[in-house]
Amino acid sequence: MPANDHENPRVFFLTRGGPTFPSSRFRVYQYAELFARDKIPIVIAHENRNDLARLALFVRHRRARTLFIQKKLLHRWELPIIRRLYDRVVYDFDDAMGLPSAFKNESPRKLRRTLRRLRRMTQFADMVVCCNQTLCRLSGRPDAVLIPTPYTPPPASNTAERPLLPARILWVGMDMKKLLLWEEPLAEIAEQHEVEITVCSHKDRPLEFRFPFEYVRWSLAEERRLLNTCTIGLMPLPDDENSKGKCGFKILQYMAHGLLPVASDVGFNREIVRNGRDGFLCSGAGEFRETLARVLAGNVAWDGIRENAFARAREFSTERMYDRLKEVLAL
Repeated sequence: MPANDHENPRVFFLTRGGPTFPSSRFRVYQYAELFARDKIPIVIAHENRNDLARLALFVRHRRARTLFIQKKLLHRWELPIIRRLYDRVVYDFDDAMGLPSAFKNESPRKLRRTLRRLRRMTQFADMVVCCNQTLCRLSGRPDAVLIPTPYTPPPASNTAERPLLPARILWVGMDMKKLLLWEEPLAEIAEQHEVEITVCSHKDRPLEFRFPFEYVRWSLAEERRLLNTCTIGLMPLPDDENSKGKCGFKILQYMAHGLLPVASDVGFNREIVRNGRDGFLCSGAGEFRETLARVLAGNVAWDGIRENAFARAREFSTERMYDRLKEVLAL
């Protein structure tokens, strides 16, 4: 757990959100138990709504000497204050901030402003950490360190063998619009095969899709339940600059829990999935339709793919990335 105020923390982690905020959860909070195991005192906090409260956090935890900023784009006036309080600043980001997305209606002016603010943070920091090579290049820092977003299932997870069919298809995420990329083939598959499709997101109400589905409001408990009971996991992405900055942890979740990952052939997805060996990559709706039809017809070597996927997920385990993070933090 994070260090308390009476200890002398080695690192102060300022996160973009709380323990259930996706990027903060995977980029910072899941390391907390490992730091505690190794008796390395740290403190984790977030404050996004009140600038003065955030300033108070900087002062309060200045004993840490190293400040790790996760994704937050700070104001210009905060930077010289931080420089006086901390010996070392590490900036971490896992999203293609400032790059256009097919599903976000952001003006070119807003994108340029975001990119300027990102570059200000990356140039200010002593060290920059990114989750893939696209973001390393986006940072403008030749010395940026690559640490992929890791995932290790909790000990209670059910990774026992379960049959691939009948298929229980899962999509979990924040932007349900991405499912529109595969809406037509999912509607056709649902008419032709016995499948269950589950959409899990944080929204109060789901979007309307042409395929039948069960909607589950996201919670940590519901996410774990679905990962332990579904058999196929989807990750559709548009082929745009923003998608190239995604870090693929959804694929790792699927792999680690024994689901067959089927993802768009774009960006870091290509670095994780070895097509046909531990999952499938699809370059468009037509290829997705063909791939899913093969899977549902039983024409894939599921046992071998499942074992390969488990092994692949272990290459991106939290323990492995923790060792890299400690090197960055000089711990």
